[in-house]
Amino acid sequence: MASLLVTVRSLLKHRGLTITAILTLALGIGANTALFSVLNAVLLRPLPYREADRLILIANRIPQLIKEPIPMTAHDVVEYGRRTRSFDGVAGFQTSTLDLIAGDQIQRVQAASVNWNLFPLLGVQPLVGRTFTPEEDKPGQYVAVLTHALWQRAFGGDHNVVGQTVTLDRKPYRVIGVMPRGFQFPQRAMGFAEAGDLWVPMAFTDKELKTIGDNFNYSAIARLKAGVSMAQAEAEIAAVGKGLYEEAVPAPMRSKFTVEALVLPLRERVVGKIRPLLLVLVGAVGLVLLIACANIANLLMTRAAGRRREMAVRTALGASRWALARQALQESLLLSGVGGALGMAMAHLATAALVRAIPYNVPRGEEVGTDGTVLLFTLGLSVVTGLLFGLAPALSAASADVNEALKQGGRSGTAGRRHGRLSGALVTAQVAVAIVLLTGAGLLVRSFVLLRSVDTGVRQEGALALSLQLPEQQYKEQAKVEGFYRNLIERLEALPGVTGVGAGTGMPMRDYSVRVFTREGQREVKGRPPVSAHAYVTPGYLRALGLRLERGRWIEAGDVAGAERVAVINRTMALRHFAGEDPIGKRIKWGLAESDVPWMTVVGVVADVKNRGLARENEEQTYGPYYQSEFPRRALHVIVRTVGDPTTAAAAAREQVRALDPQQGIGEILPVRTIFENSVAPERFQTSLLTVFAVVALVLSAIGLFGVMANAVAQRTRDIGIRMALGARQWDVLREVLGRGLRLVGVGTAIGLAAALALTRLVEKLLYGVTATDPLTFAAAPLLLCAVALVAAWLPARRAARVDPMVALHYE
Repeated sequence: MASLLVTVRSLLKHRGLTITAILTLALGIGANTALFSVLNAVLLRPLPYREADRLILIANRIPQLIKEPIPMTAHDVVEYGRRTRSFDGVAGFQTSTLDLIAGDQIQRVQAASVNWNLFPLLGVQPLVGRTFTPEEDKPGQYVAVLTHALWQRAFGGDHNVVGQTVTLDRKPYRVIGVMPRGFQFPQRAMGFAEAGDLWVPMAFTDKELKTIGDNFNYSAIARLKAGVSMAQAEAEIAAVGKGLYEEAVPAPMRSKFTVEALVLPLRERVVGKIRPLLLVLVGAVGLVLLIACANIANLLMTRAAGRRREMAVRTALGASRWALARQALQESLLLSGVGGALGMAMAHLATAALVRAIPYNVPRGEEVGTDGTVLLFTLGLSVVTGLLFGLAPALSAASADVNEALKQGGRSGTAGRRHGRLSGALVTAQVAVAIVLLTGAGLLVRSFVLLRSVDTGVRQEGALALSLQLPEQQYKEQAKVEGFYRNLIERLEALPGVTGVGAGTGMPMRDYSVRVFTREGQREVKGRPPVSAHAYVTPGYLRALGLRLERGRWIEAGDVAGAERVAVINRTMALRHFAGEDPIGKRIKWGLAESDVPWMTVVGVVADVKNRGLARENEEQTYGPYYQSEFPRRALHVIVRTVGDPTTAAAAAREQVRALDPQQGIGEILPVRTIFENSVAPERFQTSLLTVFAVVALVLSAIGLFGVMANAVAQRTRDIGIRMALGARQWDVLREVLGRGLRLVGVGTAIGLAAALALTRLVEKLLYGVTATDPLTFAAAPLLLCAVALVAAWLPARRAARVDPMVALHYE
């Protein structure tokens, strides 16, 4: 206890150093703790399902058409459950949006249709009520299970909600249960829209079950039986999938494309894509903490160098070297303990900010927070950092030469030079680490700037997007669906300030469908058949989005059922499939040449639009007249082009929808620019974080260099005074001191660039338009650091050059 009081008094004597060390530590530990909170929730903590490592997703893939896994038919979902022996069960699910009417409130909700056995497979019990029974997973059964969030939002957490009736898409549903807080399935990171509000029974119809080769709209999850390996499950799924494919696809078409069945571990599907980014960020913030430790070690060693005579006297009076080293370690651990406590408080604030900034592609963001694991991590980190930056001062105290220290008094000598070399080595290490972080951040900044400059093909200014989905209950007939949208478009066009309105089944960065197509006169396709993203659009939609017409004409009012079937294609499709000829007047059709689908005449070519991400290559795109669609398409995106700020038209647009149908809900309604801004949210998140870490590293490195140079000048004040008394010029002193600082920076820069060449390859998959060895970035990072370091070294050098020889000769 007495020893601890001595340590506290010793630190309080040097308040400036103590406060600087604590704040530096708090910054490093707080940043690491905040990021560990995200890492813990996303990667380390098990998924919130029973034995989640035994849950797998079953999916299909058509390698000739698309690389990503695709859904399956209802028939496939049921047959996988019947024909496989590796699983305790197979459950299908599908996400959708519904209009919820509770009381006098109408809101758009995210829902999932699921088979009755989904919840037992996941091993999660409801908080209130129950989940579905097999009898309720049939057509005509209208029951619903709520998420905890919707229960709180719409029903105030009322436990009597079970048994109440709510209206979903104009149908009465009876609430039978509420799931626990935080439970979600499916999650957006799985590649599906999030079921953020409620679940309803899947209730496959006979028609859906008999549709074998079409309607690929369902996904499936299964649980491996005990003792069954992933390899066994993959083999069985592949065999069953091959049988289903051969039953569904006629023999002549099997030579055109194949359907493969896949087994995807649920955990990998949830966190696989985000893992590399989080590990890069954790590594970056760990490097920042190392720089902070090096800075504090330098501060403590500088303080220890000034106490050499005190340590020598204590040793001469009988204090053991272990006692001196122990006090130095106690000081370090006390500093790290206080810094860790303050860092924990900072981490709480930083974690809240991180959660708000987390983009949609980071799964389980709602689970991020401070728990026992995070507290243990902070405690362990505090102890490790205390030992890390306290080791050098402790060894310095234990190895002090008593005779030398007593003879030299306060003047520098062998120990001072040894301290100077060690401090210089620490600064060199800081500079090297800062170069690595600056280079990585520079690559991401360059990548993000290039990504933002990509031509989206859409004129974003002045465009408002709103999504609608008409309920099938009231809008069964195609004429009624089309009549609603015709009336809505006419009403919106009449609004003040509106210059154009259109609607379509596809929306950039939102929805798209992919179809195989055949060009008239095309030779037999070998390998990958041509595919196109497709949308049905009303006249005015393409112009409302601001697309450029490059050839031919737009889709017009006369393109209706009974008229010649037409299509507008994009530039990429024209270049790839009509190279060297005019595509206008050529014909295409959906499916293969032998299909009985009618031909469509190409009447226009428009500029390319980014559909699935700014970093993706342009793909073939077709647009067909909405009024020539083969069946009612109730879900449309409506684009309203206005003069000035498009958000001013949002309220009026809502009023027009409600005027046509008072019970019709509206999905998202936001500017088109916001949609594109949100599409680069993941890239903005990763770039911002790594840039912040790099700036902190740069500042800490500059502070470290300044401290070392200032201490070196203070220790050599007498020597500098003697040199100047003997005729040395100010420029000579300035050059010598500044040269030492720049030598440290030069060595650190060289080491850092070599390390950056190796480590920046870790961010290669996060880059767009630049390589991991981009010359501009590798030149800019050292120049920036050298400029900051020059300022940090110049201040002590200028002080040295202004030393008064008479004052210096009386120094010490």
